[in-house]
Amino acid sequence: CCEELAVNVVEHGISRNPKRFADMVVRIGDEVSVIIRDDGALFNPIEYDGEGIGIMIAKGVCKDMTYTRAMGQNNVRVTF
Repeated sequence: CCEELAVNVVEHGISRNPKRFADMVVRIGDEVSVIIRDDGALFNPIEYDGEGIGIMIAKGVCKDMTYTRAMGQNNVRVTF
């Protein structure tokens, strides 16, 4: 799930511009959550309805997925 989202960020969001930013934060508590943040083009994986199956599988694997766009950045949080 996290690999699919991170690879999509690199391949489609930031690879064409080396000045772009991406990071991933893992939080472990009662649940495990991963936040993937990038300053690439706006992309909401929750609303994605394209031909690829990777994001659909990622949505099915995680317990919850949220998306926000703030300060010019995509913020995807997945919870397991």
